[in-house]
Amino acid sequence: MTMTRVAASCAGDAEHAGLIALTDGLKSLIAYWADKPEDAFHYASQGADTAGSLRGTVGLWLLGLQARAAAVLGDEETVRTVNQAAADRRERVVHDDLDQLGGLFTYAPEKQLYYAVESEVLLGHGDARLAAQAEQAVLGFSDPSSPNWAFGDLAGSQCDLALIRLFSGDVEGSGMR
Repeated sequence: MTMTRVAASCAGDAEHAGLIALTDGLKSLIAYWADKPEDAFHYASQGADTAGSLRGTVGLWLLGLQARAAAVLGDEETVRTVNQAAADRRERVVHDDLDQLGGLFTYAPEKQLYYAVESEVLLGHGDARLAAQAEQAVLGFSDPSSPNWAFGDLAGSQCDLALIRLFSGDVEGSGMR
């Protein structure tokens, strides 16, 4: 978190709204994995506000982070609202200087799908529609030569798919024995 705060200070000095928003996203991600969902939601919301007028994908990532944190907090309405806003906004994305860098600086459609599915999984949902989306997310991360491939995202999307199958009563399909 300390290094992220340093990066945020540098982004502020550079007056780069996308980097400022991105560092809020990093703070949210760190808080999420530190089991501090209130903080994760706060940072994601703060970054989403900063990125509200930007056309690149950083704003979409912040919405995905908001949805996941809201799901951990049990706020199903916010999850649905934020995921719908992200889906609507995806159609109007214009890749910016951060997206051109790639890697952590862009939010690929596969990752957006993974985050949306995960937010539903965190709410304990599991139905055929969600299973199909989870399968699509797994497929999106299955090719290690893809520029959007990420080991952690593949593992996470596979876990989500297993949980969806488990929640829907498909113990054999969950991969668990």
